[in-house]
Amino acid sequence: MIGYDESEQLDVEPARYFVRVTKREKRACRRCSTVTAAPLAGRIVEKGLASDAVVINTIVAKYCDHLPLYRQAADSGRRRTGFRGEREKRSGVKTNTIPG
Repeated sequence: MIGYDESEQLDVEPARYFVRVTKREKRACRRCSTVTAAPLAGRIVEKGLASDAVVINTIVAKYCDHLPLYRQAADSGRRRTGFRGEREKRSGVKTNTIPG
């Protein structure tokens, strides 16, 4: 063998959406029968379905990349993310995070 020929090319892997499940241990007091669980970490949109990364990605695409919400929804639909009503969810993320 003489050697190898190497070639390089720039490639991209599109965003991958997934569901993150957080399990918190619940404990009960034997004496007073109260049940407690560890508190959740703070999030940008409290009680929202979108993670902080999804919220940040939506806002950066909207305001830095000048990509309207309907185009973001079309792009995520093209990638077959499986989310329904993507545009409504993204607009809710935008209105809940930016005052005014």
